[in-house]
Amino acid sequence: MSKSNKVAKILRIVIMTLIVIISITLGQLHQLSKAFLPIDSFCPFGGLESLYSVFSYGMFLQRVAWGSLVMLAATIILAIVFRRSFCGYICPLGSIQDFFGWLGDKVLKRKLEIPTKVDKWLRYLKYVVLAVVLYITYTVGQLVIRPYDPWAALHHINSVEVFEKFAWGLGVLIVTMVGSFFYKRFFCKYLCPMGAFLGILSKLGITRIKRDSDICTNCKICDKKCPVNIRVSETEQVKSAECISCNKCVIECPEKGALKIGTKKSKKGLNALSVISIVLVIFIIVIALTSSIGMFRVSKIPKGFPLKSYGLYISTDYISENNNLAEVCYVYRIPVDYLMYYYDLEEEDFFKPIKDIDFDYNIIVDIIESMPTSSGCGDSGC
Repeated sequence: MSKSNKVAKILRIVIMTLIVIISITLGQLHQLSKAFLPIDSFCPFGGLESLYSVFSYGMFLQRVAWGSLVMLAATIILAIVFRRSFCGYICPLGSIQDFFGWLGDKVLKRKLEIPTKVDKWLRYLKYVVLAVVLYITYTVGQLVIRPYDPWAALHHINSVEVFEKFAWGLGVLIVTMVGSFFYKRFFCKYLCPMGAFLGILSKLGITRIKRDSDICTNCKICDKKCPVNIRVSETEQVKSAECISCNKCVIECPEKGALKIGTKKSKKGLNALSVISIVLVIFIIVIALTSSIGMFRVSKIPKGFPLKSYGLYISTDYISENNNLAEVCYVYRIPVDYLMYYYDLEEEDFFKPIKDIDFDYNIIVDIIESMPTSSGCGDSGC
């Protein structure tokens, strides 16, 4: 292994470990204080789930915020340049699967494989999950995947909510960890809707792993190291949508120049260290730029927000069940058609006290906190 590949291997592990630590820390901060945004607010799939609501009503789904759209944008940029590099370098759940895959290698001492025909059809399941989740989410206006989300379950593992609200998600998390112990990247291969979306998008990716058959000795180390079982040694270019762009094959290749990352027609290519560095720089730039204008933050209080307005900003203490929805929608700038569409309300319902209509008062609280600025007051206060 070359020196640059050794550095790339270590850097990748460090980056993914830090992201897992940061993500879990943010999740725990939200558990300790609701002034911190929930972990859903930093998930790119949450941004994808909210697209319809954002463009139609100017509102995020509950628990989603600008951070999700920022992460989605960064992920799409990476997918266009380096295909599914989010999966290979950034995704925390992917990192956890890598750990259990490594543990499985140490314990089992041999590689297990699902029969090829079964594996082939199972991989289509994540595309079905993607289609079903987006259809239902866009129809009902809620994060329908949340109770089944293994990442959400992990962030509530020390809370009673993990059994009350995330029992299915906990089950999926356990299946993911056990599955990855025996078959690497189990969730990525068969269940991940974000992976399915990026798999489709990766077809537009301008770079790919290329194999130089004149240098390659056909040692098949690349095949053994690939966590998604792509036979790299049997192709000139890795075009599969299953490739998570982790570049483990490139890093572990013993022959310098046999595997490299480049465009379809380029003769020269990049090594793994260069790709990791560029991926990291792209992510940092996107988050830094959006943070500077208040689009990406970990707190419900935007940068520069006057503290004297804080109570009105996130509080619904000013609303009572004697108010009518027309008043609430006016003060907090909630789109009337949003409530009518998703909660089956009639026009006359908006002019009656909330207590007199078939509408849960707590829904208003959730809706206000899910808006891009958490209320109609805006970032400058009311």
